[in-house]
Amino acid sequence: ENPDLLYGLLKLHQTVLNGRRINVERSAGGKKNSEARQAKLSQYRKEQEEYFAEVVNKILKEYKDTGELREGELDDGVITLCQRHAGPVVRAAMAEYIEKGGRDMDNPSAYLTFLVTKFATEGIRDDKDKGEKG
Repeated sequence: ENPDLLYGLLKLHQTVLNGRRINVERSAGGKKNSEARQAKLSQYRKEQEEYFAEVVNKILKEYKDTGELREGELDDGVITLCQRHAGPVVRAAMAEYIEKGGRDMDNPSAYLTFLVTKFATEGIRDDKDKGEKG
């Protein structure tokens, strides 16, 4: 196993491919409902959740370190939501949150929740993907 390749592929979890959101998880061999297989799948999912949480925490720390995000600005609910999504989705949502002045809105957490959901559902596009000329 190549850990860099594995986690590179896991980053695609809950991203959009051809207009559809995809799930990417590790699989385990064995009989479909065997206890050993179920235990292995459970362990893989736990590792993936921990990895996503670690990546999101690093992203949020980067924004806090630069002063673009204040301590306590986001509630636990939106942080937990972010931790369930792949890094690229959270990074794109945070970039738009900062760009659009999310911290100055009445409910910054609700706005970031909207953005994470938007990017998870619609995918991450740049100007080239939209067909704009620039």
